[in-house]
Amino acid sequence: MTFVTTDGSEEITVAKKMVVSTGVTFQSDTVDINGGAIDGTTIGANSAAAGTFTTATATNVQVSNIKANDGTAAMTIADSTGNVAVSTNLEVSGNLTVNGTTTTIDSTTLTIEDPLIQLAKNNSGGDANTFDQGLFFNRGSLDNVSFIWDESADQFAFAVTAGEDGTTAGNITIDSYANVKANVITGADVETGTVSAADGTLSMTIANSTGAVTFNAGPSFGDNDITNVGDINLDSISSDDGASIDILLDDNSATALEIKEGSNAYMTFDTTNSAEVITASQNFTVLNGKTFTTNTADINGGAIDGTTIGANSAAAGTFTTATATNIQTSTVKANDGTAAITIADSTGAVGVSTALTATGNVSVNGGTFIFNESGADLDFRF
Repeated sequence: MTFVTTDGSEEITVAKKMVVSTGVTFQSDTVDINGGAIDGTTIGANSAAAGTFTTATATNVQVSNIKANDGTAAMTIADSTGNVAVSTNLEVSGNLTVNGTTTTIDSTTLTIEDPLIQLAKNNSGGDANTFDQGLFFNRGSLDNVSFIWDESADQFAFAVTAGEDGTTAGNITIDSYANVKANVITGADVETGTVSAADGTLSMTIANSTGAVTFNAGPSFGDNDITNVGDINLDSISSDDGASIDILLDDNSATALEIKEGSNAYMTFDTTNSAEVITASQNFTVLNGKTFTTNTADINGGAIDGTTIGANSAAAGTFTTATATNIQTSTVKANDGTAAITIADSTGAVGVSTALTATGNVSVNGGTFIFNESGADLDFRF
């Protein structure tokens, strides 16, 4: 040990290892240690002070503030709770695992690179899936809404969930279903009670149980066909463009088209091959002033009243009995067509060209009674 007493540079130099015995304190206002090691020593145990290190390695660090090398505040650790607050940007190059029950992100903008987000990762599957899953939207003083997978209904739902706060683990209470607006919706099955136009005008309703469709306005199918629709209940059929209306029936069907009221058939169209026929099952009336025209009529019963047969163009007719108050004819023949009686126009003179047998009285009132004017023999018997 060397003691230097030179003015201005007094010092004690220890040339050998110096050991301070256990229980003895080495105390100094200022210590300048430029090498070696300090082992098992608490720095600042009684009174903390600033320290500068190139590298600080420790198994346990107790600190309330962690700053950047230039002193910029970066992280604080609260006493009692140990809560860590980072006051600057935090970048994690490795994986980040949060095992707490609640993760709160108060960012104004959230950007996620992952294109697929997994929810409810601990679901075990099957009937154990009792949690509704989805997104909850906080609307402040307005009713909150959610887009969820409704596990109990086994379907997605856009729903009004006024009582939901995003913490439900189970069945979310749905108050009503929210409106959805999209460009094109494609689905295998659409279940709805009403269909409306883009401006909200009701177009048609669909009844539960029966599926019956009621149009609120007249439907227009353009030039397209309506096929395989079953029964059609109509008040009227009309064409608004002057074009004809064609009804195409199935071929070879005894009831290709039936016009009915309930179970009462009014008219049936039979398209059975080689026996096509239209059958009217109720009375058929042609209104006064209207004409029923056909090339051939086969009337097998009933009555024809107030009708002139052959009024415009006479044709042959065969009757079992013809009863009339007035008959206008020029010839009366036997049933086999043999001429028997002629009646002359203008005069009404009657000529009998065959034998005439009268079983009753014959009265000639006035005029001339001529027998065989050509001179044949006459046979009178009284």
